[in-house]
Amino acid sequence: MRSFGSILFRFAFGVVLLAIRLAAQSDFDRGITAYSVGRFQESVGLFERALTNGRPSVGVLYNLGNARFRNGEVGKAIAAWRLAERAAPGRGEIQRNLELARRQVGSGSGPDWTQWARRLPPRRWAVPAAVAAWSWAILLLIGLGRDDRAGRFRKWMNRLGAVTILLFLGYSVSMAAVRSAPDSVVVGTGVAARFGPVDESPVAFPLPDGAEVRVDEVRGPWIRIVDSFGHVGWLSGGQVIQIPQ
Repeated sequence: MRSFGSILFRFAFGVVLLAIRLAAQSDFDRGITAYSVGRFQESVGLFERALTNGRPSVGVLYNLGNARFRNGEVGKAIAAWRLAERAAPGRGEIQRNLELARRQVGSGSGPDWTQWARRLPPRRWAVPAAVAAWSWAILLLIGLGRDDRAGRFRKWMNRLGAVTILLFLGYSVSMAAVRSAPDSVVVGTGVAARFGPVDESPVAFPLPDGAEVRVDEVRGPWIRIVDSFGHVGWLSGGQVIQIPQ
């Protein structure tokens, strides 16, 4: 029969091993654990600490958005997902969560064509367009001194020229979509845009938590914004989170 001391020693040893294992867990892992058991506020803090202590990643931003959304912070959730979307355009789970949150807020992120165009950002178009343009220019120089009676070389050159034009058109559309897209997210409840950049200015229109807006002008602590319906008003800078474009 085991002595009481032996049982106590084994129990203490197991507690120490458990403490070491928990300490070895990353903030991200602990955030996932807290989220899975419904401790959403705690998981938000752990994911934010993971962002502060490490390099921001799509996984951390995506899960931070999930935790914020479940914690009732819709605006901050959309901001986190927008940052994740910027790092990984076109990811299905991010797009689905953004669509769900936007339906809850009752606002969009701009016209439908801009949403589709932003799934292929300008950097995805730039390299193929540049390669096609240089290839077309080289073929053009080669063709200047070539006897092409059958016209085969000219046909290939024309096809490559058409591809180059289409790639540059795609790049231009993507750039236009990025520039016209909302670059900020309203955070907090009871937010209202004002007619002017002073506290005494009358309220122009209310904005729900999570509304996506475009910053049009910055004047000290105030920013002039344009919402998805084209309404223009002034907000305090602390009432929005800006998304780098």
